[in-house]
Amino acid sequence: MKDTPSIPLIILDVQDAIDQPVWNGKSHPGYLSVIQRLLWHWRSSGWPVLHVKHDEENPTSSYYVHGPWNGIKKEVAPVEG
Repeated sequence: MKDTPSIPLIILDVQDAIDQPVWNGKSHPGYLSVIQRLLWHWRSSGWPVLHVKHDEENPTSSYYVHGPWNGIKKEVAPVEG
């Protein structure tokens, strides 16, 4: 059995909204590949992963709960198990 860290990998607000023009490139370049590598390591080790999604109530926000960009980016989306 693999050792399990006491703290899960927390993937916070990695949603399609990040790529919207309103953020004007404020995300760190290459952030997604770094998160993907961390996520692969955690999953392949059987360690816990926690996804947190920002659900904004303001309809003008790119993170609006019912908006088209509210979903978690597919590259780092949760998986069964």
